[in-house]
Amino acid sequence: SNSASFDARLDLRGFRMEEATKELEVFFDKALMTNASSVRIVHGKGDGTLRKIVRKKMKEIPGITEFYHPEESQGGDGVTIVKFVE
Repeated sequence: SNSASFDARLDLRGFRMEEATKELEVFFDKALMTNASSVRIVHGKGDGTLRKIVRKKMKEIPGITEFYHPEESQGGDGVTIVKFVE
């Protein structure tokens, strides 16, 4: 299966807006193709720009059931966990 080669974690820290947007598109495509049940996107806290890009992109993706920030020990609001329809 494809899922062996899919890493369900994306680290966007340090990316510029356009780069982050492209990375997210490819990442979500792969997640959907491999039927991932959830993914973890690390965007860092910073000024919230990357987090906004993640939010915006998620609105265009079918099959997302929920998303949330994990506990502080897991990255808090510097990380978004996205769950897909199983």
